[in-house]
Amino acid sequence: SQAKLAAEEGLRQIEGLNVVVLRPAFIYGPGDVNGIMPRVTCAASYVVLNEPMRLLWDANMHINTVHVEDVVRAIVHVATNDAVPAWSVFNLVDKNDTTQGKLNALLENIFHISTGFLGTMLSNLAKIRLQDVVDTANEKHLQPWTEMLRQHAIHASPLTPYISSELLAHNQLFVSGEAIEATGFGYAHP
Repeated sequence: SQAKLAAEEGLRQIEGLNVVVLRPAFIYGPGDVNGIMPRVTCAASYVVLNEPMRLLWDANMHINTVHVEDVVRAIVHVATNDAVPAWSVFNLVDKNDTTQGKLNALLENIFHISTGFLGTMLSNLAKIRLQDVVDTANEKHLQPWTEMLRQHAIHASPLTPYISSELLAHNQLFVSGEAIEATGFGYAHP
């Protein structure tokens, strides 16, 4: 995002600062609340809604991922490895080549729901009024999510089915996470 790039540029202006930039893909795993988890909580809402979960775009849209443990290991690796030069920039991406189709297949298997896609034409129409689409989707998912929490006596949860417009926009994330491997780093969750 532009804000993250501006922060990197701001850090470059600080004299004597020894920085390595890590750019993680969509993060998943323990503690994830903003990466893949909003899609997972939305899928859980469709158990209550008892209808197919339909996403914008198509199954081939890349949403590369990386496990949170690999992100933490990469931080320690670059901070303690003299072979990593200052101001290096590394993408952190697992080898799964995650797409919306692959993620939907997992969600179908976990939640026993049906998933699908609206396709390019309807998705392009939705892009024109994306904030309205986001608001409608969030309203739809919040009620069953709240119902599930109440049903299981969960009074507060860091998890939410709230989807940001950035997550719904046609922002493919399709990058390579191989460069950091040249420094001796290996992904534990490929």
